[in-house]
Amino acid sequence: MGLKYQYPYDLSHYDSSDGYNAPRAGGSNHRGADFNGFPERTPIPAVAAGTVVENYRSGGLGWLVVLAHPDGVFSGYCHMYQQSPLAVGTAVTRGQILGGIGNTGEYSEGAHLHLTIGLNQSGATGGGSHWIDHTDPITYIRDRLNGDDPTTTPQEEEEDMTAGTFIKRQGGAAVYWQEHPLAPLYPLNIGQYKAYAAQGLKTNDLTPADFDPIIQRVGQYNLDAQQRRIPAGPNDPKYDGWQLYLPNRPL
Repeated sequence: MGLKYQYPYDLSHYDSSDGYNAPRAGGSNHRGADFNGFPERTPIPAVAAGTVVENYRSGGLGWLVVLAHPDGVFSGYCHMYQQSPLAVGTAVTRGQILGGIGNTGEYSEGAHLHLTIGLNQSGATGGGSHWIDHTDPITYIRDRLNGDDPTTTPQEEEEDMTAGTFIKRQGGAAVYWQEHPLAPLYPLNIGQYKAYAAQGLKTNDLTPADFDPIIQRVGQYNLDAQQRRIPAGPNDPKYDGWQLYLPNRPL
């Protein structure tokens, strides 16, 4: 259905007498839609979800913010009374406040919002040609009032079954697997080693220096018949001498 948009204000505040592409003094047609009748600092809402890509002061348009939207267009909010507090790269939702109405910039003739819809980033700040680089904000938004907001629920990361590192114990031939730096060392037999290697796990032979950060032995374990970790001691016939460590982190 497409991205959902909203008008920033009720259309009773839209200056239809000076709409998009209306002739202007000096021969340059209007490149946006003006919303009038508000006092300075009236909050300006985002017309759709997006990301801040411009936040600066222009000579003609004063303080402005430009949002990049997931549908590939850009919306511009011009003549703001001061710089928006939203940094470039900030993700915003539809209706989120971007700043306040103002009267900054050489092209402003009173407190109002000059709203643009750019078909590229430059078009959102008045660059380029009508209908090629920018378009009528009123009709563009009107055609997308019944769209959908992007989901804000973060996607769960897929479990990486190939994460981890093989390590070789100092002074011995045994091989172990460690899922991440603070995970326990897991002893592997040759069959397990080959199976994990086939999954793309990286091999890392440790030198004595690599063991310097290991400051605390926290347990001794072995594997049972089902390859589960179980407590073990030196007298256990299955014990192969490996230990569970927690690097750089005392108990």
